[in-house]
Amino acid sequence: AGAAAAPTQSTQPAAVPADVRVEPALADSRRWPLPPPVERPGALLETEASLERAARLVERKRLAAACPEVAPELLRDGVEDGRDLCVRSVFEARSNDAAEAVVGAFVSLGLPYSLKARNSADFADCSSFIAKAWAHADVNGPPEYAPSSSFMRSAAWTTRASVAHPGDVLWRRGHVMLALADGY
Repeated sequence: AGAAAAPTQSTQPAAVPADVRVEPALADSRRWPLPPPVERPGALLETEASLERAARLVERKRLAAACPEVAPELLRDGVEDGRDLCVRSVFEARSNDAAEAVVGAFVSLGLPYSLKARNSADFADCSSFIAKAWAHADVNGPPEYAPSSSFMRSAAWTTRASVAHPGDVLWRRGHVMLALADGY
């Protein structure tokens, strides 16, 4: 009877499964498995960033569509078209939440001022107005009451006017306001 055939020698290291191809020049390398070759390392990241930008644009268009028409008497001098200011502010906001807060502020324009009734839905002072705007974005301050302007001063989303984007909260002694496009 015939002798058993001699086993064929594999060029693969013993630790690598037979169904995994290892380039001969790298056969002695102990780094396994080898990563797949990438033609452009940044291509995947560029694609992900493009998808994120596209999703952000779709969301901003949805939010901009919610910008209301605004009566001119509710606007500061120099603002001719409140809806246009709202739309520009939505697109320039730092985040979707900030853009939503901008829409919430424009929706709330015209609420009568009252310090006593500031926690009701029908009145506002400066800090409750900002709290209502951010609540529109489902970003809430302390429960059951609107935060004071001094509380908002220390909030993470309060910033300086020189670096503010629309939707950011600006504080000055005893007063808070929401930044809008064009320095409003």
